[in-house]
Amino acid sequence: MITILVGDLVLLLVPLGLGIYIDEPLSFMPIVLFMLLGFHIFFQPTMLLQMLHLEGKTQLWLYNTQSSRRLFISKFIVAFSYQFISQVFLTGIGFIIFQFIKDIVDIHIPLQTLFKGTVIFNVALLLIALYFACWVIFYWSIYHSLSRLIPTGFFRWLILFLLFVGYNLISAFIAKIGFISELVSKWTVPVMINQTFTYTDGAWETGVNAVDFPVMIFIVYVFLGFALFFFSSWLLDRKVEV
Repeated sequence: MITILVGDLVLLLVPLGLGIYIDEPLSFMPIVLFMLLGFHIFFQPTMLLQMLHLEGKTQLWLYNTQSSRRLFISKFIVAFSYQFISQVFLTGIGFIIFQFIKDIVDIHIPLQTLFKGTVIFNVALLLIALYFACWVIFYWSIYHSLSRLIPTGFFRWLILFLLFVGYNLISAFIAKIGFISELVSKWTVPVMINQTFTYTDGAWETGVNAVDFPVMIFIVYVFLGFALFFFSSWLLDRKVEV
């Protein structure tokens, strides 16, 4: 976690130094902050994969009396908490920078709208990363469960690749079905997450636009995330019993 926070600071100081060099101290900061927060989509999956990789090397899971579900949840809590801290850290820096540049930057966003959009953006990042983390434990569970039947790692990776391709092909096919597409797009809610940045004539212009987000997509992803989690824990518990 310390490494991540130090990395965030370094990635912020480099464009700040470049901006000072060209006599535009904060010219790059809005874009850099937005990109750093965007990369947090991979924060939870990466941290969870690191913890699971350690489990795979030490095999401590096999000798733990706790259920796989509880062990998974503990790792989710750790990864989720660390990502939350990192996002709050970067968002706090962003609001500090905003206080310095609001008088010299042409910002077409009311403070209340900016705060609301920032909160929604951060919550969306946490949930998307959590969803991807569910896929990580799914693939990890499949990979290690296959070790009893397929000892060669190459073929197990090949099966995971085929599962990935197969899922995406099926999802794309289902999405093209007429009545399903209409059902998905029937109920939407406006979400202020479409941020725009323009740097012209030595000044930043920024805005936030509403995006219609399908409610059914959210419900499907929540259901799928829970399904991946419970299937993974069930699969690992069966492996431990064997």
